[in-house]
Amino acid sequence: MEDTSETIPCEVNIKNFHRRPGRLYKISGSSKALVKSKYFSEIKNHRDPNWIPPRSPYALIQEDLYSNPWQLLIATVFLTKTTAQRAIPQILKFLARWPVPEELVNASYDEVLSFFTPLGLEFLRTETVIRFTREYLEKDWMYPSELHGIGKYGNDSYRIFCINEWREVAPDDIPLTMYRNWLMENAEELGIS
Repeated sequence: MEDTSETIPCEVNIKNFHRRPGRLYKISGSSKALVKSKYFSEIKNHRDPNWIPPRSPYALIQEDLYSNPWQLLIATVFLTKTTAQRAIPQILKFLARWPVPEELVNASYDEVLSFFTPLGLEFLRTETVIRFTREYLEKDWMYPSELHGIGKYGNDSYRIFCINEWREVAPDDIPLTMYRNWLMENAEELGIS
């Protein structure tokens, strides 16, 4: 099979991030993409260990980050009030720099700020991400809406992509609504009815 992948255009060449038809934003060449996240507690977070959200025609970045809820929630902070086209290259650079929350906790404020500067609202986003990450690691939480800076969009993304509660969610976000509707319309064919 011929590899027709192309690198996502961004200022820095990020190793292992490729854009491929049907698998947008997937970390290629990494077995970690399908590994169960250590951040899930099956009881605490209602984790369905068998849930892998189906790949949709919409290629949402959440489809690739479902196995790591911290990364998924960080992506929602980047995507709030910003187009995916502008946010995704910055998300990928950010996650390449800090793949796990424990590393971000020790990061300098100015370094975190530099990832948000091209997107606007950089001071608010930086403070949100730092405080959210601390609470993510330290607070006893059930849903991410209990954590600083995570609103309905982040909570809905988590419920749809991380814990298989897509039937119970009524998203306000247009792409999330399209994904949820696509799941509803294709549930039987996808084997998730």
